[in-house]
Amino acid sequence: MSDLPHPPLVLPGIELLEQKISRLPIKKFKWDPTNSLGSYLEMSVDMVNIEEVMKLSKAFILDKNLGGITVLFQRFWQRFEGEINQLPTKNFKIDPFHGFNQSATLFVQEVYVELKDIQTTIRKLGPVWTAIEQATSVLLSEVILTKERQVLEVMDSPIQETLPLPPLMGKKDEIKRGREIRDQAIAYFQGSELCTDWSPFLRSRLDTAISQVDNASWWIENEHRLVRGILLKVSLSLDELYCHHLEPIQLAH
Repeated sequence: MSDLPHPPLVLPGIELLEQKISRLPIKKFKWDPTNSLGSYLEMSVDMVNIEEVMKLSKAFILDKNLGGITVLFQRFWQRFEGEINQLPTKNFKIDPFHGFNQSATLFVQEVYVELKDIQTTIRKLGPVWTAIEQATSVLLSEVILTKERQVLEVMDSPIQETLPLPPLMGKKDEIKRGREIRDQAIAYFQGSELCTDWSPFLRSRLDTAISQVDNASWWIENEHRLVRGILLKVSLSLDELYCHHLEPIQLAH
């Protein structure tokens, strides 16, 4: 994996949430102000369904794989949720059967929030997200170093042969995008300070963890949490090694 170029060591973060929210269905809220000269203007703002924003954001922010390791992302979600709930909203009556029954009288009230306000909130909380990501990555790296010491107490440290990156599986457009994200992750770890103290043994575990993810959709779905996602895979692989080499020790006793 060393033949790949080294891009700037910055991976996308919470700005990906802003992009996802921007792709939600937009509702135009129009009003007709009049300027000081009396000429007529038609203006509108882009609004998004607040329930859809919350659903998408919660899935993006929370990480069930970190349960018991840190509550930082739960705390971030609570702050994010509180900030969004304080934004001004507008209620719209929506006909859920529009296009099917023109005489329908059933309307559902939906709450919308201005897209620009959501974007401003995300950008304001960006530094907090970055700090949490960095703290979590350092924590996981330290956990990995501790686990390595435990593993080496019960086994030697053979360095696995680096395997060529396997082709990714998935749809054609997913494969192209997944490969781009995987290459970014590899380049990041090659220059990251997280791995400065890692032994060749741990680096081989990192290469193996990356090589074993051959599903393009995993890379796409986890683009905003690549570092911790891969570090967790390395950590779990050390658990498997430790348990595997404990069994013969226990049988010998």
